[in-house]
Amino acid sequence: MKGLKTRILALLLSFSALFAGCDTKDDNPASPNNPSCSANGGIFLSARIDNLTWCADSTLNGALSGSLAVSGTSSGNSRTISIMLDDLSPGTYSAKFSRNKFQYTENGNVYQSTNTNPGSITITEHNTSLNFVTGTFLVTLNNNTAGDKTLSNGSFKVYYTE
Repeated sequence: MKGLKTRILALLLSFSALFAGCDTKDDNPASPNNPSCSANGGIFLSARIDNLTWCADSTLNGALSGSLAVSGTSSGNSRTISIMLDDLSPGTYSAKFSRNKFQYTENGNVYQSTNTNPGSITITEHNTSLNFVTGTFLVTLNNNTAGDKTLSNGSFKVYYTE
């Protein structure tokens, strides 16, 4: 099952990276309270990264296959946040490498959640009739060479396919 989750996450990352450069919009990050972050049918994925607000405004998708794989890319740069959610019921959970995994890619550097420094993710709603999940997160991700990145004030609402 772990191999399947990793393959789904890698597939979503590859798909998001494929379309990251296809949009000509300005890279003007937005918060979830800013309509430009949720202009696409009310879906969004956003976070504060290095004290800058980031928003997935180029691609955002979700796929449910046991776990929910969420991936979002911002236009105008090579930044992607990917989340593999194992826990979908409303509540607060640990976000670590082995469960509820986060990955952030910036300029070719990949930062991942760790089991030794888990973050947290709160699922605020999971609507199984309309196939969407909303939540918030705070997590520090690690890259052995480039150091740590903290994703704070994170929030999302994503529709998914089964």
